Amino acid sequence: MNNAIRPTGVRPDIESLTSLRGLAAGWVVLYHFGDDLAFTRAASPLLRMGNMAVPCFFVLSGFVLSYNYLNQFPSITWRSYLKFLSLRFARVYPVHLFTLLVLLAMLAVALHTGMSVQHLEDGYGVHDFVLNLFLVHTWVPYFRLNWNYPSWSISSEWFAYILFPLMAIGLNRLGRRWLAVALGLGWGGMMAVYQTSFPLPFRELLVVLPTFFIGCILGRWLLSRPVGGGAIPGGLAADAAVIAVLVAPSVLPVEWAVATMLTAFVVIVGGLAAAGGRCSRLWRWGPVLYLGEVSYSLYMTHALAHRVCIKVLPAERYAGSGLAAQLLVAAGYFGLVAAATLSTYYLVEKPFRRWGRRLADRTFSRVSGPRPG
Repeated sequence: MNNAIRPTGVRPDIESLTSLRGLAAGWVVLYHFGDDLAFTRAASPLLRMGNMAVPCFFVLSGFVLSYNYLNQFPSITWRSYLKFLSLRFARVYPVHLFTLLVLLAMLAVALHTGMSVQHLEDGYGVHDFVLNLFLVHTWVPYFRLNWNYPSWSISSEWFAYILFPLMAIGLNRLGRRWLAVALGLGWGGMMAVYQTSFPLPFRELLVVLPTFFIGCILGRWLLSRPVGGGAIPGGLAADAAVIAVLVAPSVLPVEWAVATMLTAFVVIVGGLAAAGGRCSRLWRWGPVLYLGEVSYSLYMTHALAHRVCIKVLPAERYAGSGLAAQLLVAAGYFGLVAAATLSTYYLVEKPFRRWGRRLADRTFSRVSGPRPG
């Protein structure tokens, strides 16, 4: 069959997608720090749309899960379903819980020392804390950012993870023509949600579903292609789409820039996946790959580091200082972000990920499967 899925053992690693995840995480960090760093103002049109990196994460996440797990779900058994969820839980929850508890400790210290805390009732309520604890804080209508605010996307992705095996069953049964139809429907749903200006109930769940679904379709499409097929066109398409992302915020109205960037993310993920190891060497450059490896810890800790930075080194205090002083402040900011990222990665994320894999393998030993994404 021309759209049969290749067996797990012959799937190549796609390092460029790890780099993409790192670059997207860095974009989010610069977005949140942009108002505090004077030297970033030249890139402000792009930085002001740094929140657009999140749908790129969703597309990428859907692709990685589809690429690694799709053939596990020709049908669903409780054992295969629970093993899949336990692996995803071990991947995302320990860092989420750690950052939530660190923020709780920071809040306790601030209140004990009489330090002002903005949005104490709205942003740090007990009800929201409990929802965060169970990773379901975006599963409410008209969600408002609270606690460790970047975790809203993790809560939304957790919802998509629960649905993924059902998506996989459907995608496993689709031929290429229907995959193309599904991709078009996913793209239309993505555009509809992101271009809607009025408030939507459960918006945070609605934004993840079409983008994550598109990523799953891309994974299904790649698994039905010959290994290495489309490498050169894919790499060129990805590079062209990156240029579109860089240029769109500066030359297009916001609505058109959003549409361009969303479409470009789909092309980038699909193009890099098709290119595999034959893409530009910049996508496989060691520092960028390492940034991708630690990107989840970076994403989840940078908001905590930002809270400390604006208290200890408020940027407005140095706004009139020379360039050297401002660069020192920026170095202090990024030093704290790096320290928070690396300590969380090596002390929490990496060991708990290994522990979660071992526990899942022991508990569900009769289920064979691919390496976790």
